Amino acid sequence: MDTNALLYLVKDELKRRKNKKDHAKWWLFYLAAGIVLLLAVTAYFADKFRPIGLLFFTFGFPYMAFILTYSMVKREWKNGTLGWWLSLPYSRSTLILSKYAASLCVVFLIFTAAWLATLFFYVYATIWQGSFEVAGLLSFMSGSSVWYLFVFAAIPFMNAFGLFIFIAGQSRLKPLTPLLWMIYGLSGNAIFWLPHEYWNTHIETGSIPFGPYAFAIAVPISVGLAVILLLCSTVTLKKDVVL
Repeated sequence: MDTNALLYLVKDELKRRKNKKDHAKWWLFYLAAGIVLLLAVTAYFADKFRPIGLLFFTFGFPYMAFILTYSMVKREWKNGTLGWWLSLPYSRSTLILSKYAASLCVVFLIFTAAWLATLFFYVYATIWQGSFEVAGLLSFMSGSSVWYLFVFAAIPFMNAFGLFIFIAGQSRLKPLTPLLWMIYGLSGNAIFWLPHEYWNTHIETGSIPFGPYAFAIAVPISVGLAVILLLCSTVTLKKDVVL
C-alpha cells in the first residue's frame, strides 16, 4: 500500500469536512448554548455533584463515532461523487482506509476536547462546592483518562462497523442490514446490563470501574473485529456494490 497516497486521501477527506462552514456555525451555536446551560445546572446542583457523573456521557461516543464514519462514506452517494471517488487511481482498500483513518482522527480530537472539558467542569463544580484541591484534580485526571481510554478502545470497531453497514446497504448484502442495525441498537444498552448496585457503588465511592486489564482485553478485540470489517468492506466495495 502506498502510504503517501493514503495520507493524501486522509488529508483531503479532513479538508472536505472542514469546508462545511454553514453546518459548523450551527454546531458551534448549539455547543455554546449547551456549555452555558451545563454551567448553570452544575452551579445550581453543585452540592449534589459527583465527579464520576461527568464521565457517563462518554458511553455515547462510540455511537457518535459510528454515525460519523457512516456519514463520511454516505456522502459520496449523497453528493453524486461516487463515480469520481471510485475512479481515483487508488485501490479499494486505500479508499476504505482513508475514510476510516480520517474518522479516527476526527474522533480522537473530539475525545481530547471532551476530556479537557470534563476536567474544566470538575474544577468548576468543586470550586462551587468549596472542595477543590490540586490532589483531587490530579486523582480525577488519572481516573478519567483511564475511563476515556477504555471507551476509546471501542472506537476502532465502531468506526469500522459504521463504514461496513453503509457499504453493505449499497450492495447485494442489503438484506443483511436490518440485522446489522438491530445489533447496533441492542449494543447501546449493553453497558446497562450490569446490576444497578454495581454502578451505584462506583458513583458513591467515586472509583473508576475499569482497570488496565479491561483495557488490555478490549483493545485487541476491538482492533481484531475492525480489521475483519475493513476487509469485508473492501471486498464488498470491490465486488458487490451496486452502482
